[in-house]
Amino acid sequence: MGECYRLDHRYCSDWAGCAAAAGPTSVGTADVLPIAIITWAIVSYVHSVPTSGNSLTIVVVAIIVGAGIGAGVGLLTRVHERDGVVLLRATAWAAILWIVGMGLGWRSSYSLPTVGVQR
Repeated sequence: MGECYRLDHRYCSDWAGCAAAAGPTSVGTADVLPIAIITWAIVSYVHSVPTSGNSLTIVVVAIIVGAGIGAGVGLLTRVHERDGVVLLRATAWAAILWIVGMGLGWRSSYSLPTVGVQR
């Protein structure tokens, strides 16, 4: 798969060895809470996906563009480790891409609900 280094910078020959060396992990409320909130929002607000006319095409394009922007921001964010603590630092390009993504999301919140509505 690839090389794997533990937080103490010792080389592991495989990913399973790294995971075992990291020790046991536990899942707490802080880990599950964001997933629970997102699930609640989806169940509360998404009642159907519009599929008439060009609506499905617009939804698919929006998903692809959003995933691309999200992946770009993730790839442009630098990850560092200092004293066993993982630190993230967004580059200028990651910040620009994030702003573009937020702007597109804000703009679409005003235009997408009317897609496919006949006047």
